[in-house]
Amino acid sequence: MNELIRQRRIEFEGSDLGTHAIMCECVDPGCSEMLQVAEADLRHARSDPSWFVVDPEHVGGAAVVTCGNSHCIVQLPA
Repeated sequence: MNELIRQRRIEFEGSDLGTHAIMCECVDPGCSEMLQVAEADLRHARSDPSWFVVDPEHVGGAAVVTCGNSHCIVQLPA
């Protein structure tokens, strides 16, 4: 869903503003946490299909790829 929203935003606004509001992609299906993620970080997360952007408090048992103040990129088990 986050990728569809991102693409629609780029199409609608005609350019990428550099920061995206996305929903946390943790394993909790009830999670509705919103994260502010820079375009470069989002592109990095999308470079591997097993990587997801999560709230730092929602890492759980996932392997951390990288972590910043507002979000972490994690690798979830298959």
